[in-house]
Amino acid sequence: DAVYDSISLAIENIEGSPKCSIFHIGDCTSKDAILTLFRQHIVRVKEEMRVQGMALPSKSAESPKVVAIIESITATPSVLLPWKDMVKICHNENIWTIVDAAHSLGQEVGINLTEVDPDFWMTNCSKWYYTQRGCAVLYVPFRNQDMMKNQLVPGVRYPMRGTAPTAFIHKFHWTGLVDPVAILSIEFAIAFRERLGGERKINDYCHSLAVAGGKLVARMLGTKVMDLAKDAELTANMTNIELPIPSSVLPSKELFFLFEDEMMGVHKIFVPPFYFRGRWWARVSAQIYNDMSDFERLGKALVETCQKISSL
Repeated sequence: DAVYDSISLAIENIEGSPKCSIFHIGDCTSKDAILTLFRQHIVRVKEEMRVQGMALPSKSAESPKVVAIIESITATPSVLLPWKDMVKICHNENIWTIVDAAHSLGQEVGINLTEVDPDFWMTNCSKWYYTQRGCAVLYVPFRNQDMMKNQLVPGVRYPMRGTAPTAFIHKFHWTGLVDPVAILSIEFAIAFRERLGGERKINDYCHSLAVAGGKLVARMLGTKVMDLAKDAELTANMTNIELPIPSSVLPSKELFFLFEDEMMGVHKIFVPPFYFRGRWWARVSAQIYNDMSDFERLGKALVETCQKISSL
């Protein structure tokens, strides 16, 4: 129920309108709690299939395909899901996995896709890894590469020196429309991150700042952070802070414009607000250039902005 909107829209536009079942992540108390709910959800899905007289997913090529679309770190709210374990659970249940890991590169350390072995995995390089925009990674294990179809302009097969790329690579290799600068920026992003101290140092700093800063802002607002897990294990480098706006105030474009005008126009600082399960929250990111003074400034801005919204 925390799926990114564009993912929902993509599912809705799949030819044939596949049946969908939404997994609710629960109250964000621990990774173990989420995994328990996930296993229970799979049991319910398979029971629904059995009741409807459908064959259950198996290793047989003729069996129905059940696909789990998993977000490694959800967007709003931002929750670091135990996606690696969720993929393993799906493998054991003969369920295909597509992992939307848009926020993972740069927020998670030591990702080993060979070990996790998702069926499909993709991430964004510009969100947290400091590359130029328009740069992403698509991981498809060899066993699934023949399934891939490029829905845009197919790759052009120019003569090439050395070993020719596989058919899978050719589908994306060169369309005549690609600007290679964004892709080339990966090398410079890696070098920059190494000069900062490496992945562990960057993420230790950003994670600690997100946790401590989130608690500071929550105290200033008289609210709480969403992650109730021990050691903030569901928080990467983004935290969710409850806003003191009445739940009766429903989302509207006018409200979002007011929030934006107050935060950016008056206070010169911004975080995205969102309405989730009857409450208002703000997602706050901690970056290498931030420190606690930024969170204190944010807290003061949110106090004034929320007071103005609540008084309407």
